[in-house]
Amino acid sequence: MPKKSSIPESPLRGKPWPFSLDQDLAVFLIMLEEQFRNDRSNPLPAFEALSYIASYVWQAEEPSTLPIPWWVVQALAIGFINYRDRAGSGTPMTLGEAYNLEGRGQGKEPRIQRALRELRDIRIATAIAQANVAGVKIEAALQEQSDKTRLSVGQVRRIWEKNHRRASSAIRNFRTRITS
Repeated sequence: MPKKSSIPESPLRGKPWPFSLDQDLAVFLIMLEEQFRNDRSNPLPAFEALSYIASYVWQAEEPSTLPIPWWVVQALAIGFINYRDRAGSGTPMTLGEAYNLEGRGQGKEPRIQRALRELRDIRIATAIAQANVAGVKIEAALQEQSDKTRLSVGQVRRIWEKNHRRASSAIRNFRTRITS
């Protein structure tokens, strides 16, 4: 049996994008800051923010100096200080442990795996919402996503039930931006 695909392609790929690079960067930074503010022990949004800023610079071919949001610097500095302080002690930790990115045993999964699963889930739900707007019945869209992602229909249905409001809202907002 073929391996499950980790993250399906964005259902919005190839569609005209209604935002400029500057607007994209601002929106993503706001969303990531909100994630960080909701859980300050999670530096993953700071790493994501740095990757978005780097992508912005590469695409916009802007100067190599940019202001970095303070919350990003704060999250990264706290993790590094933990790493540095523990390196001098009798019980050093890995960089992943210092940033609280690794599962730390006890059956906990690393944060990055949870974040990738959440991205997969919202992409699946967005594809279902987009298909539904195009006139496809929900059951058919669930089956199509099940086939594409090699997840069971039941699991795709649970993903849809959990994320359908957010995905449907995103499709409505996206369509509104394109038509206006």
